[in-house]
Amino acid sequence: MYAAFHDKIEDILAYLKEANPLLRVQPVDGGSYQRISQSDVAEYFKATSSYWGAYPETFIVADGESISWALDLEATFTAANALKPKGFFMLLGYNDGGVFSVAPEPMPFQFSAVLLSDYRMDLPSPGSFLTLLSEVWHARGAN
Repeated sequence: MYAAFHDKIEDILAYLKEANPLLRVQPVDGGSYQRISQSDVAEYFKATSSYWGAYPETFIVADGESISWALDLEATFTAANALKPKGFFMLLGYNDGGVFSVAPEPMPFQFSAVLLSDYRMDLPSPGSFLTLLSEVWHARGAN
């Protein structure tokens, strides 16, 4: 899996405009999803600046038709890692603003972001997938 941190959304939005993937937002804990538009992705990103340290309640999935639409964040991540669907990626709000992107294969918009090269999904994590991403980001000296 390839993970990156984005403090800007423009490259992700440009990719969405070009590739036009199927997008959905769903609760981190699983449950019903809602299809969303590219403009909703921009709103999701904007909302991360008001999390004030709280973890997000939802995450975005792109081109995840081969993965169940009602899985929680951890199960979606696990399924994507196993299936490696083409064009699949997830966006997850960071609790101090910005988003993490995670994909089985590198996505074009990730190269302009901060790649989390220390991120290893195969290593055991004492917490959740989101906690692991946050720990790697903070270990880089991010605030």
